[in-house]
Amino acid sequence: ALNRLEQINQDAQVIQTHWMPVTRAAAEMKAEFLKVRLVEFQYLLYSTDEKQTNPGGLEEQLASYREREDAFVGLIMTPEGKNLFNPYKKTIDDYFKVSGQIAELMRQDKKPEALALMTGQSRQLRDQVIQHANALIDFATTSSTAAGRDSLAVLTSARQGITLLLGLAALVGAGMGFYLVKTLFGAVKLLQRAGVNT
Repeated sequence: ALNRLEQINQDAQVIQTHWMPVTRAAAEMKAEFLKVRLVEFQYLLYSTDEKQTNPGGLEEQLASYREREDAFVGLIMTPEGKNLFNPYKKTIDDYFKVSGQIAELMRQDKKPEALALMTGQSRQLRDQVIQHANALIDFATTSSTAAGRDSLAVLTSARQGITLLLGLAALVGAGMGFYLVKTLFGAVKLLQRAGVNT
């Protein structure tokens, strides 16, 4: 039972130190990507004057996204997580290639072509990125839930084991108590027969 309680403690630590941060990092990575998308649209819709007043907005948001992605990559430990991240990474890289094409069209003052690319191929890739990001979040959440469910099963088993041990201890204690009382009464009777005043 004590080994089971130790296992529960280890499972709880894994959930707290691994699965919760992985889930949070995946959700933050997705949120930062969506912010990049929003800034890209704003940039596309800005006039030249507006772009000059906020020239670093897109670069700052891309840097923030990259930080979140790096944080997530640093937390991936399982082969399943790595297998899910690989298609995400390929899709996000494809997305950013198309974003580069859009930026180049904007520099050439080809706004209609840039907008067509943004609402066409870029949107399709955005949808795929979100789908892959959701798969990463679901994986982390499911893994955390499974670890919690396993801990609960161990806890239930440990609780039953502890209850059984306590019950056995109570029986042994009661048996020993009965034996001691019986022995004491037997000794008192022997002393009384021998004429010793008890």
